[in-house]
Amino acid sequence: DDFGKACMTIFQVLTGENWNAVMYDCRRAKTPENAWIAYFYFLMLMLVGGFVVMNLFLGILLAEFEGNEEFSGASEGATQISAFKSKMRATMSSMAALKTGS
Repeated sequence: DDFGKACMTIFQVLTGENWNAVMYDCRRAKTPENAWIAYFYFLMLMLVGGFVVMNLFLGILLAEFEGNEEFSGASEGATQISAFKSKMRATMSSMAALKTGS
């Protein structure tokens, strides 16, 4: 009936708390010929809303890791990665030499 209740209802649906009762109430509010509108609305709400909630969660998670030196790709990590790459190249070239019989 007002904006606050509408936001609370959408929050209820997105969190999965008794969302099917809200969907059935929506379906009953429509005529039987137009009941598909309620199903389509809730399908889109779950898909788009789930995508938005997941992106918010990932954004918060990545923002927490941004300031952390351990995960920020400091020079120590870059050195370890380059050492790993050179070891992998040496291993791959020795495997190729064994395969060709050289």
